[in-house]
Amino acid sequence: MKEERRKYRPAESGGAILSRRGLFELAGLAVATAAIPPGAVMAKPSPSGDSNGQGVSLVMDKLSRYMSEASGRALPDEVTEKTKQHILDTLAA
Repeated sequence: MKEERRKYRPAESGGAILSRRGLFELAGLAVATAAIPPGAVMAKPSPSGDSNGQGVSLVMDKLSRYMSEASGRALPDEVTEKTKQHILDTLAA
């Protein structure tokens, strides 16, 4: 049993420290690193602050306003009751 373990741990038996699998992992990492251009790693902000030179679209403005006001509105009773049922069903499962 002890001899079988040594076969899979070459560093302990005085063998190579880097296994074939480790070598291929490092080679793949090196190839991937070399393939990515340096400028693609970090995003560069546009000089005007937005990407297409225009302000926030009308749809995004409406959506943002709706989402920010949603915390102040109460949920309908039916939705609250259905949520309670789902939570209890999940805990009971």
